Amino acid sequence: MRHNEQMSSCSRLRYLEANPRTSAGWPADRPLAGTLVLLHAFPLGARMWEPQQALAASGWHVVMPQFRGFDCATPDGLDAQSLDDYAADVADLMQTLSVSRAVIGGLSMGGYVALALYRRAPALFTRLILADTRAEADSKEARANRTSLVFSGWSVRPYLPNRSGSTSITRRASPLRENTNTASSA
Repeated sequence: MRHNEQMSSCSRLRYLEANPRTSAGWPADRPLAGTLVLLHAFPLGARMWEPQQALAASGWHVVMPQFRGFDCATPDGLDAQSLDDYAADVADLMQTLSVSRAVIGGLSMGGYVALALYRRAPALFTRLILADTRAEADSKEARANRTSLVFSGWSVRPYLPNRSGSTSITRRASPLRENTNTASSA
């Protein structure tokens, strides 16, 4: 998939997908290695996982959901109100894609969503990958800060220079949501 290609959409959620049967020419008579669902970090998006699409050549069906409110100029529908809403979106996407079980991994905030999904639907998991995340909830202050950034007009650009390399900034930041609320950005 080229970086500027539009993401597929499923109900409330956009996603990227690398299916070995369609994108890697995996033989129809050969079983898949499994499905890998990768949940992105805050304040990034599904495109952070683009290099992992190469796993399709090894037989992995790779699904990369894009949480509501990330990587789009206008919301796709109702805003998510909690991590549980994101978890419900991932469960709905898996059902829509006929994925009954998967290795589900999350980085940072994606790990929080993976844990929320596990509490909601443990049968969806064959394995759980948690990277740079925690099992305990954020403090009230940290949660309020993240919530104010996610659920209001925000720009990711001020956060990138100290947290991302130049390649990430130039290749992956351009499609990220920009603050369109001029009153709050002044």
